[in-house]
Amino acid sequence: MAEVLAEEGLYGARMEAIAARAGVAVGTVYNHFEDRGALVEALLDARRGALMQRVHSVLEGSAEAVAVGWAA
Repeated sequence: MAEVLAEEGLYGARMEAIAARAGVAVGTVYNHFEDRGALVEALLDARRGALMQRVHSVLEGSAEAVAVGWAA
């Protein structure tokens, strides 16, 4: 999905192209997303969640490294 949006742009990407890239019928996409805006919002939420998990992991690792350094 993100690839189609990147290649064709937010306003140029058609739901049919997104469905084809995902290997599903366009009706299947519409069963899960009301429109392209809802699909983009879900994609951004998923990407944001993954980014926040990575940031959290890095911060946890940094805190542990500092704690180990102070304990030594």
